[in-house]
Amino acid sequence: MSVKEWGVAAQKAFERVQSRRPGSSLVGFKVMYYQLPRAEIFQTWLVVHKIAVIHLIRGASILIPNNIRNEARSAGVRMDHHGRRLFYVNSDATVARIRAVSAPKVLREADLKWVKRHEIEVEAWQMRLHSNLRLWVHEIYYEHLLGPWSRATFELSSSFLRLANNTGNITSPKSISHRVHNMTCAMRLANWEDKKAVFKGTRTFHFCKSLDDYGEVEDKNY
Repeated sequence: MSVKEWGVAAQKAFERVQSRRPGSSLVGFKVMYYQLPRAEIFQTWLVVHKIAVIHLIRGASILIPNNIRNEARSAGVRMDHHGRRLFYVNSDATVARIRAVSAPKVLREADLKWVKRHEIEVEAWQMRLHSNLRLWVHEIYYEHLLGPWSRATFELSSSFLRLANNTGNITSPKSISHRVHNMTCAMRLANWEDKKAVFKGTRTFHFCKSLDDYGEVEDKNY
């Protein structure tokens, strides 16, 4: 996909979201690193179209699902995730069904290599986005939407969007997150206790420790 085609596809994605939320003062969609054009081109596009960015980072990157990793490895630059449902959940029944078939992952040597590569990529995007003084960028970690400060984290993001786009009040949803999987690394990774030492020095290690210390909480507390 050419840069021009990418821009057209991105604009159409905005239009689709807007058509589903007529009258909304703010619309947006999620895009993954591997779906972006070159960093310089992407940043110019953001500035030209005056688009605010919420940079959502998974601190414990080892918990990123394998299907997302595989797409990132094999994909060319494309803007197609408006047609796919990666993380959205329709009902409690869907959540229960996914949990029932989600066996704990077994960590292998390749996982450590992937985590290190991914964390370097995240740091590179953090530097690119935050060093551009013409961009409106707000950064949050996925894990902060699960912990005791989930509501405050969401409200801060809403305030950022309101300021960035000079809009009126933004109505907060009753439920911020609808978690599908178990929360902790110890429950998601079958051999985490045996392998976690090799992850020392990574962001994943520290976030997994925090998640494991915090422990499982009920969705209703979010």
